[in-house]
Amino acid sequence: MNPFRETAARSDLGRQRRRNEDRYHAQAAPGLLLVADGLGGHNAGDVASTIAVTTCSETLAALGGAFNPEQLRLAVAEANAAIFAAASSTPRWSGMGTTLVAAALCQDRLAVAHVGDSRLYRLRSGRLERLTRDHSFAEDLLARGYSTAEALRRAESKALTRALGPSLEVAIDLASFEVHEGDVLLLCSDGLTGLLDDDEIATQLEAGRLAGRSLDSQVETLIALANERGGHDNITVVLALC
Repeated sequence: MNPFRETAARSDLGRQRRRNEDRYHAQAAPGLLLVADGLGGHNAGDVASTIAVTTCSETLAALGGAFNPEQLRLAVAEANAAIFAAASSTPRWSGMGTTLVAAALCQDRLAVAHVGDSRLYRLRSGRLERLTRDHSFAEDLLARGYSTAEALRRAESKALTRALGPSLEVAIDLASFEVHEGDVLLLCSDGLTGLLDDDEIATQLEAGRLAGRSLDSQVETLIALANERGGHDNITVVLALC
């Protein structure tokens, strides 16, 4: 697998937030994608997401592009430790945290590490598949058999069960997936998925592909749709064409 043929990324403030706490990294070669969403309502969410993306990207850059899943896990663990250390040494940052979803090309496969509810999807032959599982109370309720509507009505449903930063140790989900030429990868914060469901996202991406629109244009369309729905959170979208 060669590096990504095309990447596009943008982070938008949305319509109801005063500060953007999302951060991203999109590098076609050697093939690294990151999205972090600082915890809203907590101290210094933007600081935590910045540390996560910077630490993870710099740690992996030092490898010269020779990625493998274990190196990706170690880079995310290093980011967690850096956030925890910064919060421990600066009282006003106490308790800060962030989500992180990371995807790196490893020869003909994609290594994925994530913590929190920022997501990774793969569009293949018109079908959109979510490759990550949210670390949230809502996702846990769904796994226990609650309907989507019931899960979202629960007061604690939006709360995360896992994030980078609040603890020195964190469980990191690690996976590896096949990628084919023509696959489109989407990484995003919940500012997008909280307002557009998976079917809507799939429809927009497939329409863009069939029309031959650039990934930049498709990123803009997804963000515009989320803002039209109210833009209640920061919206970050990263697309990559394999």
